[in-house]
Amino acid sequence: MRHAAAHPAPRPPFRRRARRGAAQVRQRRLGRRGADAVQLDGVARLLRRDGEDRPGVRRPGRGRPGTVAQVGRRGPAEDPGPDGAGAGVLRRYPLYIFDLDGTLYRGDEAIPHAADTVRRLVEEGSAVRYFTNNSGQTREFFARKLQTMGFPCEPGMVYSTATGVAALCRERGVDRVFCVGEPGLVQTLREAAVEVVNADAKGRVWPCGEASAVVVGICRSFTYALLDAALQCLLKGASYWATNTDATYPLEGGRLEPGAGSLVAAVSTCAGRGPDLVVGKPSPWIVRQILEETGVAPQDALLVGDRPETDLACGRTLGCPTCLVLTGVTRQAPPDQAFCEDLRGLLDPTLR
Repeated sequence: MRHAAAHPAPRPPFRRRARRGAAQVRQRRLGRRGADAVQLDGVARLLRRDGEDRPGVRRPGRGRPGTVAQVGRRGPAEDPGPDGAGAGVLRRYPLYIFDLDGTLYRGDEAIPHAADTVRRLVEEGSAVRYFTNNSGQTREFFARKLQTMGFPCEPGMVYSTATGVAALCRERGVDRVFCVGEPGLVQTLREAAVEVVNADAKGRVWPCGEASAVVVGICRSFTYALLDAALQCLLKGASYWATNTDATYPLEGGRLEPGAGSLVAAVSTCAGRGPDLVVGKPSPWIVRQILEETGVAPQDALLVGDRPETDLACGRTLGCPTCLVLTGVTRQAPPDQAFCEDLRGLLDPTLR
């Protein structure tokens, strides 16, 4: 419940839906200089400010002096609890991992305020990485697209399910695959010295060839013949990898188009089994790779996306805090999920 204050702080742009039976929270200032606290069910609890929670860990932002954060999973910039869901102390993060489709852009249109927010985070010292389940393009394509829209980006900052499949092939010693996918996936695999047995020189896939692994991703040239060829490989014992299982992709004007998950469903139905491995979200495999390459601990990396069941689930598996943005597929936040209407919620002025 809220209490009147002599100088009420501006209302932050993110919201938290009230929960039945939630604890009543009262704020008060401790007598100790520079310390903030809340009182929850009659128990005073000391809150740490930005930059004071763990010595030796870089803190790109600093909390506004005198700010008091409420207990409860209120907003996206929360100090994570043991489960990575948030324990109430609002702060900036050393690393932000952003989904692309529905979070930063829809089709060829940048989502309002997204580029400004990401630039601001980078200017203040945070590292940024981009992770998309879209396997249809190369790292270079996504980097150019983001740069054109005003996002700070280099190819090495982009992680996709195409790069994830290439890394998986290297890890497992697979050098030949049958691919249901776009030319961008084919090119990424070829750059990793993986032969795509059913692709021509331009990266277009055809219903021919055999391999020890079948990779299924978004494929706008999908045909019955291609489905049959993938099935024949699987019936002969090939491994079955899916780039992701997203049912749809968000486009301009709120339109949706079928995603890779619809093609994975078709292959799984005729094969009588699901994929042996899903490379992209909600699998934590690529997020773990990002954390290892950046040297950031899970609790110091905020995952931001528009799908709780994929974008955010992979973060929670690793203990990362998460934030749902309501600019893509999801229009209403589940209970207990930190969220914001758009990315401005990551730059709440009351926290600075």
